[in-house]
Amino acid sequence: MTLLPIDERALPILQEERKRLQSTYDECSKIIPGSPALDKITEAIDAIDAEISKRSGL
Repeated sequence: MTLLPIDERALPILQEERKRLQSTYDECSKIIPGSPALDKITEAIDAIDAEISKRSGL
């Protein structure tokens, strides 16, 4: 078995985590719209998006 470089292994994990955070955001926004927690989730999503862009060379 050959291991992929760490950047290639990390990308799918980051993408999955982003999906989970987006789902959490969507559910929370239905229950408690306007909550400060939504801002924190958005910050986390933005940070993951930046990391995904960096690792995929965009």
